Amino acid sequence: MTASEPTILASCAGYRIAADGEPEYGPVMHRMVRLAQVPDGRRPRVLHINTASGDDPAAERQDLIAAERAGVDARHLRLVEEQNVEDIPAFVSGFDAVWVGGGDLGLLLRVWRGYGVGPALAEAWRSGVVLAGTSAGAQCWHATGTTDRPSGAIEVFHDGLGLLPATSLAVHYDTNAAWRTAHEAAVRSGALSAGWALDEGTALLYRGERAVAALTEHRDRYVWAVTRIHGRALSRPLRPTTLSDPEPLRYQS
Repeated sequence: MTASEPTILASCAGYRIAADGEPEYGPVMHRMVRLAQVPDGRRPRVLHINTASGDDPAAERQDLIAAERAGVDARHLRLVEEQNVEDIPAFVSGFDAVWVGGGDLGLLLRVWRGYGVGPALAEAWRSGVVLAGTSAGAQCWHATGTTDRPSGAIEVFHDGLGLLPATSLAVHYDTNAAWRTAHEAAVRSGALSAGWALDEGTALLYRGERAVAALTEHRDRYVWAVTRIHGRALSRPLRPTTLSDPEPLRYQS
């Protein structure tokens, strides 16, 4: 079974550190798995893509540890230094959900264009595979937004995958004042359309191209609607649903 309709979970969240010091899925990642509607008796299958971090081996280790703790079968798609999969569309379609890690959005989009990853993910999304990710891994699904470059500058981008074409996205809204300033300036000038911004630990759930729910792991963190009104940019906090610790913490096979 797959998601009931095309589903994207765009977040500024991910892992947390367990009492033994190892990573585990946080509430947003568990929500991703549940959205995939995996039938009882089968372990969920999650594809991790860390292109934005250069296919960092440390990130891959974290993915595998956290997935095993949750009872999830995890695999990776590597593309930066070597391609580990020949038939990318067939490979992607075999998963219940895809989680895209954070890092350099520009690198991610350049590499994906070279390997045709965007169309493969779009087809999987239309077929019911849940697409999700954090930071750059949330922005990539949108057509536009603001992103941090390796230089540290916050710049507008217009070359996202465009599965969500009508809205822009900013991330790290509560922890990077320069990001918020640059994003509001871009919306105010008309360089960006109205859209959304995510505090740390929050997420937006899309069904099709429509945002249907704002989620948070922390009661004092928000999802923001960023609009242009009378020549001014206005960031308005939404009332997100607080995600509690998921039950069960480990999926049973």
